[in-house]
Order: sequence, then structure tokens, then C-alpha cells
Amino acid sequence: MLLLFFRRKKSKILPSTPRKTSPPSGAIVTASGDEKRKDSQPLFAVMASFLDFLQVNKHKTFRPKKKFPQGTLRYSLHKQAEATLHSGVDLRHAVKLPPSENFDDWLAVHTVDFFNRINLMYGTISDVCTRESCPTMCGGSRYEYLWQDGLEYKKPTRLPAPQYMQLLMDWIEVRINDESIFPSSTNVSFPKDFRQICKKILTRLFRVFVHVYIHHFDRIRELGAEPHANTLYKHFYFFVTEYGMVSAKELEALKDMTERLLEPSNRRAPIPSANAFRQ
Repeated sequence: MLLLFFRRKKSKILPSTPRKTSPPSGAIVTASGDEKRKDSQPLFAVMASFLDFLQVNKHKTFRPKKKFPQGTLRYSLHKQAEATLHSGVDLRHAVKLPPSENFDDWLAVHTVDFFNRINLMYGTISDVCTRESCPTMCGGSRYEYLWQDGLEYKKPTRLPAPQYMQLLMDWIEVRINDESIFPSSTNVSFPKDFRQICKKILTRLFRVFVHVYIHHFDRIRELGAEPHANTLYKHFYFFVTEYGMVSAKELEALKDMTERLLEPSNRRAPIPSANAFRQ
């Protein structure tokens, strides 16, 4: 079984104190939880812009997209989730399980969607995430993620960030394309450990956010993708916290940033460049 480890640098124990980071500028949340851009566009406009951004930049995707076949229940749930995001419902409510729907189906759809979108987000900045610029897979000086898969990497191993990302995305892609784990048909049952598998996938996808926000957010800004990245992160955050899919210990790495993203825009302090919080 593949295992991923994270630790504080220069320490043999897991981090217990969050790294003091600042959130990216342009955080787009109001006190009520309804997302707005700096020009006060409502959530449905932000999400439409976000999905447009994904379409425009789909050639930069880091991995091929996983799709549920049209006509299946999970495809319908995927379209329903997209429609909800366009409808103006705030993100806290958008992640709620629809009445009479099965949670495992809802979880499968969101896990695949988050993989596709986070994969694309990383793809947009992968040209500046190199072995030279990112010799380790880390989040500032406090958090480092080591790789172990029990096969090629028998022990937790320090790797350059792009190599780590490649191995991570390969690992996720194998699982979401495995019909015995993520079946396209409702005639095939989910495995008993399906929720635990999704927890591992979502936890490891969270680490992509950690690295991108702390080390490559300036590049996100240059591309004009800041509101889109913030919206994706908040959607992901509300989902994983709603259903306990990522532990509080993992979330510590972006705790300060997340808290400030949730602040009303009129109380939010300006955000420095990424270089200011890599210490």
C-alpha cells in the first residue's frame, strides 16, 4: 500500500504548530459565506468564470481528465453539482449531500472533480515548479512531504516537488480509473474501504494546494488565476471539512491562510507575495 508522509523539517516528529503563512490576496469570501470577487460579482459569476478558466487552460492539464460516462448516475450527479455552483448557492451549501442521494456516489463525483481541477491548477504553474526551484516537496520551511509507495520507494524518500507531483498524480489516477474502486455503473458496488481511499486521495491533493500556495502563488497571480484558485480551494475546503475527509492536523499547514480567506473582505489584510511567507 502506498503511504505518504509529511514532517517538519529538521525534526523527527510530525508538525504540531502550523506554519505562519498569509493567504493569497484577492480572497473572495464575505461574512455570510457567499463568495464575491473584488468587483462584487456573486458566486455563480465567480464559478462561471472559474469553469471558463479551466476550459481555456485545459491544454495545460497535468494528467488526462477522468470522466463519468454520460447517462450514468454519477455523470448526472456531476452535472447537478456543476449546476449548483452556477446557481448562486454559496459554497458551504453547494457541498451538502442532495436529498435522497447516496453519500458514496457524492463522494466519488467530488473526488474525481477535485482531482481534475487540482491537476489543472498544478499544470498551469508546472513550468516554474522544477527540480532546481523546488528541490523538495514542501510547504515553506516547516512542512516537508516524503514519498513512499512500498514498491520503488521502500522508505520515506525526499524528492523534488515535480517528481513527487508526478508520482502522486499517477497514484491517484490509477485508483480513480479502477472500476473496482470508482465504478461507473451503479450495478457495481463501491469497495468497503472506499471512503478511506478517498480520504487518502483528498489528503494528498491538499498537499498540492500547500505547495502551490506557498511556493508558486506569484505565478498564479501572473496568470490572472488568483480568484479561480481561491474559489477552488474554498470549494475543496468546505467539502473535506463537511465530511471529515482531511484531518485537522493536515489542514494546519494552511490554517492561517484559510482563516483569512474566510474573513469578510472589508476586514482582510493585504496579502504579501509568496516570497514573504516561505520562511
